[in-house]
Formats: sequence, structure tokens, C-alpha cells
Amino acid sequence: MSSVICTPAPVVHLNSSTRTKISASATRRRFLQRAGAAGVVAAALYVAPQVTSIRPALAQQQLTPRPTSTPTTPPCSPDAGLIVNGSFEDGTSPPVSGYRTLNNGDADITGWVIESGDIDWTGDFWQASVGQRSLDMNGGAPASVSQVIPTVAGVDYLVIFDMAGNPDCGEVSKTLDTVATDVESGSPVGSGSFSFNTTGKSKVAMGWTQKSFAFVAASASTKVKFTSTVEGFCGPTLDNVRVQECITPG
Repeated sequence: MSSVICTPAPVVHLNSSTRTKISASATRRRFLQRAGAAGVVAAALYVAPQVTSIRPALAQQQLTPRPTSTPTTPPCSPDAGLIVNGSFEDGTSPPVSGYRTLNNGDADITGWVIESGDIDWTGDFWQASVGQRSLDMNGGAPASVSQVIPTVAGVDYLVIFDMAGNPDCGEVSKTLDTVATDVESGSPVGSGSFSFNTTGKSKVAMGWTQKSFAFVAASASTKVKFTSTVEGFCGPTLDNVRVQECITPG
């Protein structure tokens, strides 16, 4: 008896594209068998489903947004210590409870001068931002307070302060202007305008908010001034004034 040698059929590995085509052909044959004669017409309209694959790495690359650049600012010191008595704690006969009204020209608050109008220097009349005391910038009329600080010509400075508003009366929107003036020339070197809404605020929940404005010094002395721009007895409130010195690297 002659022997028969059986050779194994070669193994064919199909890639995903080939498998998709074979699957589509099989689906097409089943479609024709079930459709019968009408399938000839229907077959012309049959379109095999398309399979699209995206490699995970490529998909991730397409979905990841490109980083955007942000403008840089000179680094600033936490507090250069240029403002004296920035939280209005010290002075002549500081109020412990209630408040004291100070008038134009008064210098009872250490480091500060009342330049116009009158202010209420408050004790525990309401919640201060820092310490126990703060200012209502309207005693009976809008007022200005100022302090001269040492500076270096050409250096950037950032004035930071906490602002709220007297919630007892007047308009709910309290507004305040700030200006930095070069003492030598009398010219402004920086300014800002700010507002605070007292809606929902109270003496035990003042809602103090940090504000700031920048200036570039022109000489060795700069005057920093805050001015209320709202009428009446209840104005913007001020506390925790400080100045940062910002140095541009290089």
C-alpha cells in the first residue's frame, strides 16, 4: 500500500484590514441570498461598513491642546515694609470700640495724613480685615488719606490693599480711587479705580476683598493716596495696605 504524506495547510495570518474585507464579503453574500432576485438591485446599493481605527497615542496627541504662553511679570517681594502702619492699628488715642472721626489735616493715625474730607477710624465697630481697626473713607463726606514711601527710581512697585464698604447706609456700590504721585515732580506714576458691592454684607461679614495697582517710581519718594468717590456718610472701607517691590531679572 502506498503511503500518503499529509502536509499541513499553511497558516495565513490576516491583518485587521483583511479581516474587515472578508467580513464585509460574507455579509454581502448573506444579503444576496436572503434578498433573492431583488437582491441584484439591492446589492448595487449595499455599502460595506467602514472601520476606522486611531492609534491611542495619535488620538491622545490630537486631543491634547497646545500649551499657551502667558505674560511674565517681575517677581515681587512678599512685603517690602515700605508702608508704615498699613492696618491702621497705631496712633494717638486709637478707638477700641465704635469709631473716631478724623478731619482734613489730622495725623492721628501713625504714618497717615487726612488730605481732604473726614474719615471714621473704626475700632470694633465692624469686622476688620487685619487686626482690630480699619477706615471708613466717608466720615461725613468723601475723604482722602495718603502716605509718602521711600522708592527707587525705575523700580516697579505693587500697592495691595483690602477693600469693603460700610453696609449701614448709602449706595450699595462703594467706589475708591488710588494714585501714586512722584514727590519730586508732582506727576502721577500710577493709578487705579475700584468698586465694592455691599449687597448681602454686614458688620460681622464685611466681605473684604484684595485689590492692587502698580506704578514705576520716578524718584526716591512716592506718595500713595486713597480717595473715596462716593457721597454720604457710608463709604468704601480700607485696611491692610502694603507695598511689594518688583525687580526685573537681569
